[in-house]
Amino acid sequence: MTQSGLNKSQRELQAINQILESVGQAPVTSLNLSNPDVAIANDTLSQVSRDVQAEGWTFNREYHVLLTPDSNKEVNVTDEMLQVALNMAESPNNKYYRATVRTKNTGDVQRKLYDMIHHTFEWSYPIYCDILWYHEYVAIPVPVQSYIIARASKIFAQRTVGSQEISSLLESQEMMCRAYALEYDTQQVERSFFGYNQDGQFYTSYEPMNALRR
Repeated sequence: MTQSGLNKSQRELQAINQILESVGQAPVTSLNLSNPDVAIANDTLSQVSRDVQAEGWTFNREYHVLLTPDSNKEVNVTDEMLQVALNMAESPNNKYYRATVRTKNTGDVQRKLYDMIHHTFEWSYPIYCDILWYHEYVAIPVPVQSYIIARASKIFAQRTVGSQEISSLLESQEMMCRAYALEYDTQQVERSFFGYNQDGQFYTSYEPMNALRR
């Protein structure tokens, strides 16, 4: 069966087996989490996938996302949002705010966007933000998947085998896969010395009011 013909569970099983095989363990035929090694490999893959995606890549970075406050004038942040930043280009007024993500102290675990300048969870108008999204492993581009597996394999080996020789070999593989992933990422968007081209304009002109205060 080709890679494109694999379903979600089969792709995840394939990734787990690659991690297991990196330390010489036999592949498994199902994701039986009662198996300690399979459970560790699965947890490691999930952890590494989230950590790698949190770095920010072309495939999971979305600009100009409009977030609308709810009836309490609060902007909820879902678990799929790894990072949320105010977009200054779309909403110039955002320069008067500074946002971060916090859990409101009400006993729940719902994350919300917090205004650090005005010290409130309330937002009086819809705001445009740039968001890093978390995607399931199967939805990630193949070069980044390979990097995630290589990094997860090294961590798995350190947790289960503890061999310095194996860790060194897997670290070399991780660095190579990361280089391939970065090369893939740089080819997905137009770049220049001025940064990304979001709206056909690289250059941001000098604004005296935003210059460094001396």
